[in-house]
Amino acid sequence: MTELDKKRFEDFLVDMYRTAATKLPEEVSTCLKDALENEEKETPAAEALAAIVENIDIAARDGRPMCQDTGI
Repeated sequence: MTELDKKRFEDFLVDMYRTAATKLPEEVSTCLKDALENEEKETPAAEALAAIVENIDIAARDGRPMCQDTGI
């Protein structure tokens, strides 16, 4: 493998890692948002779902990794 090939491969891996850390498949995001809308308000489950949905939105907007810990 040439140095150029190594660099391209490294760039590809970094891009894939960044995408995996900052974006969920649309159907997953939609399901979580739907679950939040259908959850009884002011319950621990609703609060956890709200934190998850907010985290997904921030990650997508700012290009930051999603937090995997909801504090539960």
